[in-house]
Amino acid sequence: MCSTGEDVRHLRRRSLEYLASLLPVDIAIIQAGNILQTSGTIPDQDDVPLDFYPVIDAIAHEVDALWLIPCIVYMLHNHMSDPSIHDHLSTMPTPFAISLISQLHKTSRLISQHFSPGRLVLIRHACEQLSCTPGWVDLDKWMTALHEDPLRFYSSTNVEGVEPDGSGDELELAESMCDSCCQTMRAYVALECTAFWDELPACLGLPAWRDLLSARAMDLAIPISLREDGSGGLGAEDAYVVRDCACVHERYTIFLQTRLHAFLYTRIQLATLPVKREFKDSARDMSHHCDLGGASATIRPLEP
Repeated sequence: MCSTGEDVRHLRRRSLEYLASLLPVDIAIIQAGNILQTSGTIPDQDDVPLDFYPVIDAIAHEVDALWLIPCIVYMLHNHMSDPSIHDHLSTMPTPFAISLISQLHKTSRLISQHFSPGRLVLIRHACEQLSCTPGWVDLDKWMTALHEDPLRFYSSTNVEGVEPDGSGDELELAESMCDSCCQTMRAYVALECTAFWDELPACLGLPAWRDLLSARAMDLAIPISLREDGSGGLGAEDAYVVRDCACVHERYTIFLQTRLHAFLYTRIQLATLPVKREFKDSARDMSHHCDLGGASATIRPLEP
């Protein structure tokens, strides 16, 4: 009979396996969306309740499963136009809410850096097809859709029997883009999507993908040698995983300790901010406003 410790480890791994199926680290799986969902018990990405992500974000931090964070933040970014997202964020403990709001703002800024209106305009104007119109019918609509969900802007059209249903597929028709413009635009978006996803962990203050995928492999108890040719590695999804897991685990632990110390220091600083005399007796009702460069949050001091 398994001990309590073994039961806990088993449940933790099974829970993370389920979350891994919902929150992939492979950009190709995110881009494919519900096409690659094969289990009847696992909902499509678009069917996951919105209040799921803030809760799992907090849990991922608590159990050090930081490899879940990039997809969590990206999926939340997709829904930032939904007014209810702010209600869901307000239910989180204040430190987690502040961190998540900051990460969402950084993600939005990173997307803007990779997908600029000027680049799209240049692609249309550089087209040499005489039948192609260089102007735009609605560039704002194109940019809004691209910024909201760049990874799934174009649907996966290489799957037999699946009709293209991405925003980009529809907008190409609305803009009457020629084949040359479409190919150039798709190549540009694909290149920038890869660059964006590669840079996202650093943007969010997380370890590099190399370390996140190694931690994921250990969390899910994935063997180091899985390939049929015996070459080792963790397959295409985990192409960046290094062999020396012990070394990676040590770096990962140091990173977590550093972040924890910074977090505790911030909480202490917030708790000891100068308080006006007339508010000292009602410190619990006092709040400090934090500007996060376009996003905002309310920080309540620690309970005495």
